[in-house]
Amino acid sequence: MEKEIIIIPGCTDLNRGDQALVWESANLVADLDPKARFCVLESGTKKEDIHLQSRQTKALGFEIIPKVLRHPSRITQNSAKQSVGYSKTNYILWGMQGVYDLLATSLVLSRWVLLNKIGEAFLGKEQKATVERFRKADAVIVKGGGFIHAYGRVTDFYTMYFSLYHVLLALRFRRKVMIFPNSIGPVKGYFTRKLVKRVLTGCKLVTVRERVSENYLRDSFGLQPGLFPDLGFYLKPKQQDYRNYLLSKGVPLGKKKLVGVTLRPYRFPNSPDPEVRYRNYVDEIVNFVKLATNEDFHIVFFAHTLGPSSHEDDRLAIKDVLAKLPSELNGRYSYLEDFDLDCKDIMGLYSHLDFMVGTRFHSVIFALNVNVPCLAIAYGGNKSFGIMADMKLSEFVYPIEGFKGSRFYELLLSAVNDKQTYLEKIAAYRVYLDNARIELQREIAPFIN
Repeated sequence: MEKEIIIIPGCTDLNRGDQALVWESANLVADLDPKARFCVLESGTKKEDIHLQSRQTKALGFEIIPKVLRHPSRITQNSAKQSVGYSKTNYILWGMQGVYDLLATSLVLSRWVLLNKIGEAFLGKEQKATVERFRKADAVIVKGGGFIHAYGRVTDFYTMYFSLYHVLLALRFRRKVMIFPNSIGPVKGYFTRKLVKRVLTGCKLVTVRERVSENYLRDSFGLQPGLFPDLGFYLKPKQQDYRNYLLSKGVPLGKKKLVGVTLRPYRFPNSPDPEVRYRNYVDEIVNFVKLATNEDFHIVFFAHTLGPSSHEDDRLAIKDVLAKLPSELNGRYSYLEDFDLDCKDIMGLYSHLDFMVGTRFHSVIFALNVNVPCLAIAYGGNKSFGIMADMKLSEFVYPIEGFKGSRFYELLLSAVNDKQTYLEKIAAYRVYLDNARIELQREIAPFIN
C-alpha cells in the first residue's frame, strides 16, 4: 500500500529556495520508499497566486491541497498594493481576521470531539478535506528552511501559531512528524516559547542545518537536535546550456567577470525605523554597484524570489536599486526575471557567474553548489551566519542591519584575490554533504518504513 506523505508549510514555486527544499525533501524520502505519494499545502490567497506558486511542483506529480489555516491577508487581497511595507489599516484588518481564525482553528486541535465539530463548522469543504488528509497521513514532513524565530513583538504568538498550525494538526492526530534541517531561533516571549517547545517535543525527529541553531535548542530548550546540511545543497542543475539565454538578456559572457546580486524587499521588522533601514540598504547596494562596475565587473541582478506577496517579491527591491543607478552605468549591469524558470534553471544560470552577492541565502547555496564563491547579506534568524560559519566562510557574511557597500566591495576583492582557497573550502564541505545525506536517511528510515 502506498504511503501518503504531507510536506509543509507550503508549496512556494515563486521562491526558488523553498521550492528546492520541497523537492529535495521528497527526494530524500523517495530514495527510501519509491512508491510514496507526496502532498504539499498550497500557498497564496488568490487563485492566480496559488497557481503560480504550485504549477511547477504539480507538474512533477505532487498533489497540492488547501491549507486549513489561511493567511489573514486574504481579507484585503483585492486592495493590496505592491509595496515593501503595509498600511496600518491592513494590519488592523489582518489582526481582526487573525483573531477569528485563531478561535475557529484552535477548536479543531482540541481533544474534545464536540469542540472539534464546532471548529470544523467554521471550515469550508476543502479545509475539512485537508483535515481528513492529516488524520490519515502516514507521515508529515516540515521541509527545511528557517521560519521558527520570534523577536518579542506583540504579534509573534499568532505568527508562530500560523506557521506551526499544520504541525499542531498532525500532532493532534498522532501523526509522525519530522522536521528536516531548519534554522531555529531565537524565540522570545513566554507563550511563543511554550508553543514552540510543545511542537518540537512532539515531533519524532528534529534536525537543524547549522551549529548556531543546534546550540540554541540545546541551551534554551534542552533539546538535542540532529545537525545536517540545508537540503538545498543537494539540488542538481539540469543538463542544459544557458549561454544563449544569458546572451539574449545582455549578459556579456566571457568579456567581464560576472557578479550576481540577489536582493530582498526586507521590512526590518525588529528595527524602530524600518523605512530608514530599508532605504539605507538600497543606497548601500547602489554604492556597491558603483564601486564594482568601475572595475572589471558586470553586475547581474537576479529576481530569485517572485512573490506572491510584496514582502517576498525581490523585483521591488531590485527596481528600487535600478532607479537610483546613474545613467553612465547603463550597459554595466543586467537584470533577469522569469516566471518560467524553476530552481534548477536558476542554479544553471548561476553556474556562469564568477561571484555571487546574495541577500537570498538560497541564491548563495545554489551558487556554492556550482562552485561560485559567494558573499552573503544576512537577515532574519541564524541561517546565513550559521551555515557560512560551518563552511569556515564566516568572513564573507555581513548583517543587513548596518550594511555597507564599500565593505562588501572589499570582501569581493578579497574573494577575487584568494578564489582558490574559497573553492577548496567548498570542496571540503562537499565531502561532508555526501556523508551527511546518508546519515540523515538513516535517521528518517524508522519513521517511513
